[in-house]
Amino acid sequence: MERELLQKELQLADVMKRQNELETKLVHYNLNETETRNDNERLQKEKLDLEQQLQDLTRDLEESKHYITQLKNQTKKEKRDRAK
Repeated sequence: MERELLQKELQLADVMKRQNELETKLVHYNLNETETRNDNERLQKEKLDLEQQLQDLTRDLEESKHYITQLKNQTKKEKRDRAK
């Protein structure tokens, strides 16, 4: 009976040790999940910011192209006027 009790205590200690290991792993996984979620949120925000910057730069480029076209047309007109 004493041997049985000792055996049960050893089993209990083993179960408690495994439980502690699993709890530690769970905490680790939860921290990793939180970090990953935070990284994903940060990256999503950065993506949106970069998309907005790209839209702004694209708009600015189109405006610049339009302005250059106007200047070229104006220059051609002035050359024609001077040639007359």
